[in-house]
Order: sequence, then structure tokens, then C-alpha cells
Amino acid sequence: MLLSSGDLSNWGKATFDAMVARKSFTDKNPKFMCQWIKMVADADADYRANRNDYGPGTAKAKAIAKAVSGQADQVGGVLALYDYPTLEQQVSATWLGGGVASALKATSEFLKSQGKIDKVLDSYAGASNAKFAKMAMSGGC
Repeated sequence: MLLSSGDLSNWGKATFDAMVARKSFTDKNPKFMCQWIKMVADADADYRANRNDYGPGTAKAKAIAKAVSGQADQVGGVLALYDYPTLEQQVSATWLGGGVASALKATSEFLKSQGKIDKVLDSYAGASNAKFAKMAMSGGC
């Protein structure tokens, strides 16, 4: 049986890609962080509204393929494997409001059981931050 990341997520075992930045950088560059989050959210919104614009032969598929050294005819299929939550969804309890921390803890427990890491933290609450998504939502940048 082949499972998708969506199947796992529906079972409470979320898989996701994340953007990571050092706190020292984000503390010094809050406007940049807000603008970055807004740019990504705008791109996600465009994809949600215009999925056909990312299929084989499209300018957007070609641009993405060029940026990642991929094949343009595969871009649409790869993008379709992901979900693109809105900023409102991202700041909810499902994601930045607790879900990410829970997923990181569960993953850490699994990795420890497999001998891949030495210890599991008591909490991963500080590992995600909704601050910049909230800034972008409120027009703070």
C-alpha cells in the first residue's frame, strides 16, 4: 500500500516543508521576514486559484523548472502533491499554533526509536513562530 503525505496528515501525522531562519536574523529583519512570508503566501494563492497555469508547457512551469533545475513537464504533477494553506490556516492550531510543534515531537520520538537522534526535547513549542505570518495578514509589511 502506498500512502501520500495527505493520508498521513489526515491521520494526525503531518508532513510538511518549512522555511527556517535563525532567530538572530529574524529579530534584526522583521520587515524582510514579513515581506518574504507575504511573497510566498501570494505565490501559494496564485497556485490555488490558477492550477492550470502551472501545467506542462506553461510559462510558470518553465520558470519553476529553471529555478530548481527541474523538468517543466513535471512541475504541475509535483505541485499537485502538496497542499497550500492560507496564512489564516497556517497560524491556526493545526500548524503554527501547535501542530508543527506536535509533529516535530512525534518525528523526534520516531527518530530516537530508530537510533537516528540521541534525545527528544520536552517541548518543541519554540520551534515554530506565527509572528511574521500574522504581520503579513495584518498588512504589517
